[in-house]
Amino acid sequence: MIETVIKFYARTWKSGLYGGREHYQSRKPLILSVFGFGDVEHVWGFLTAPGAAVCEVPKAKGKTRRQKFGYNVNRKRLNRNARRKAAPRIECSHIRHAWDHTKSVRQNMAEMGLAMDPNKEVPLRKRKVKGMEVDVEEKPKDLVRKPYVVNDLEAEARLPEKKGNTLSHDLIEYVHYMVENHGEDYKAMTRDEKNYYQDTPKQIRNKINVYKRFYPIEWQSFVDSLQNKKMEVD
Repeated sequence: MIETVIKFYARTWKSGLYGGREHYQSRKPLILSVFGFGDVEHVWGFLTAPGAAVCEVPKAKGKTRRQKFGYNVNRKRLNRNARRKAAPRIECSHIRHAWDHTKSVRQNMAEMGLAMDPNKEVPLRKRKVKGMEVDVEEKPKDLVRKPYVVNDLEAEARLPEKKGNTLSHDLIEYVHYMVENHGEDYKAMTRDEKNYYQDTPKQIRNKINVYKRFYPIEWQSFVDSLQNKKMEVD
């Protein structure tokens, strides 16, 4: 605070602003409270003394930079991209690629041949009122402009389900080694040096059953190869 006041009054005295010496006389209470001098003449002598040091206060960073308007920025494209990022992401890739952002949800669904509300899209059956049939007027169907979306969804639904769970390569080698050397003797498997995790007979049997369930074809071919080896040895 003191450094700032010294800087301010030194500048005003050098530039002759605010009436020079009279300016300090009008600001006498402020000067006396800040510097602690008993008389304004002492302050005047302090400021005008040869070799008087005036401390410079560093400016805050970023305050002197003037903000300029970007005239080269395409505001329309910027706002459109911001709206698209803020919109929820469509998980289905077929619907997402065929989606038109300039149209409403109902229009997009109608053009793809999809029902936004199944209760409204399914036609109502004929009702009987006291033995008389009453025809219910059916609403005109919307024109399907993108039928390939429904075809892609149906083709994807007909594909066989892929198994997401797989076994590690180490577990497969472990099962092959145990079965090849010990057959179905699970107690002997527990005493084998390759039983690094100290599995019990029940745990080893469960691992072998898991391998059978996940890879039935590979298991059958593995058993057949073991039988062929035994026949060759005999």
